[in-house]
Amino acid sequence: MSTFGFFQPAVLGMGSQSHALAAIGTNIANIRTGGYKRTDVHFATVLSQTVSSQPGHGTGAPSGTWHSDLGGVRPKDYARIETQGLVETTDRQLDVAINGAGMFVLNTRVDGSGETLFGRDGRFEMTTTPDTVAAVLNGQPITVNQGYLVDKNGYFVQGWAANPDGAFPENGGVLGALRVDSFAFADAGEPTGRAVLALNLPATAPPGHRESYAVDVFDTAGERRDLFLRFTRQEEARTWSLAADAAPGETVSFEPSVPMVFRPDGPLESPAQYQVTIAGGTPASFTLDVGAFTQYGDTFTAFNYNRNGFPASEMRSIRFDAGGHIIGVFGSGMTKPIYKLALADFANVNGLEARNGNVYAPGPTSGAPRIGTAGSNGFGDLLVTARELSNVDLAQEFAVMIMTQGAYNASATTFRTMDEMTEVARDLKR
Repeated sequence: MSTFGFFQPAVLGMGSQSHALAAIGTNIANIRTGGYKRTDVHFATVLSQTVSSQPGHGTGAPSGTWHSDLGGVRPKDYARIETQGLVETTDRQLDVAINGAGMFVLNTRVDGSGETLFGRDGRFEMTTTPDTVAAVLNGQPITVNQGYLVDKNGYFVQGWAANPDGAFPENGGVLGALRVDSFAFADAGEPTGRAVLALNLPATAPPGHRESYAVDVFDTAGERRDLFLRFTRQEEARTWSLAADAAPGETVSFEPSVPMVFRPDGPLESPAQYQVTIAGGTPASFTLDVGAFTQYGDTFTAFNYNRNGFPASEMRSIRFDAGGHIIGVFGSGMTKPIYKLALADFANVNGLEARNGNVYAPGPTSGAPRIGTAGSNGFGDLLVTARELSNVDLAQEFAVMIMTQGAYNASATTFRTMDEMTEVARDLKR
């Protein structure tokens, strides 16, 4: 055996254990890193063979042959990407964690022309790009930068936009970056279709007595329209007429055009509702339910007024739901899904190649990405206002560290012993 052969096992042992200690240190350093997946180091035997031979002396003498095996060890990294990390709750609406299989889909460029990467850290935020668009603020035209949802590396989160009818493509469609600035969406509002008013008119009021009550509705443009309802006591017993005033230039009509008649014991007899139409300007038409009107005592009392519809407004904020939707929250208080997050899974998720920033790219053994959505086809659910941390077990890492340190020390002792043996061999000639 050569002199190098003496040292090879010890040198490989120290190098392999040093590599393992570095992996343990990296795991411990990233114990609080969102979405970090630990690396375990396993070892494999290294075996190289040197064959030496000795020819025989004399006729028919056998030759001698012996083998010298130069053994050692080499490290092999195993990424534990498939293991779920600890999930903690947060107070951020843009934090989301995957509970189960799947990874967020990211792209390094806003137009999707960059590298597609994958990660588990759902601590997202909005960033602006140099791209600008025209917008309107308080009736004045302005130019704004577009804002997109990104991860901690500035990579653009991928998903699908809702169709005009509010539904999402059944087969996914083309993935794209998610624009989420305040001017990305403007809700046109919803006109009032039904309003319900409950009040009491005074039974002792003389003919000609008037009461009034102000209400508001929304027209087809999402604009608020104010109406002032006027109730006038008629000559006929238990009868009140209904009219309304609107903005200048507008007229209000009621169908049927008949007065309200109350029963002797107080409740309204007829009609139970009116179809109200506002003419002039943007049209508005709605059903006014007056079935809860009463006529008692000598006091006018309004109990409550409710109507549907909401005004046009801009998007104020976004949040996630467990189904993977990004919900737009508008100034009117209305909410609606605007995007759906894409998730990816792989046949061998541990075969992904790690990149800087705690993200991954497909590797030779990972297989192609399978794209889907949360809660379907084997993908995990999303936990909102939550964040997945690392899957590092500190106690386990310290235990492995102690064993690795012992193995390194043993290899170092072997190296030192081999060195002493070579010194003895060197000194034999003295």
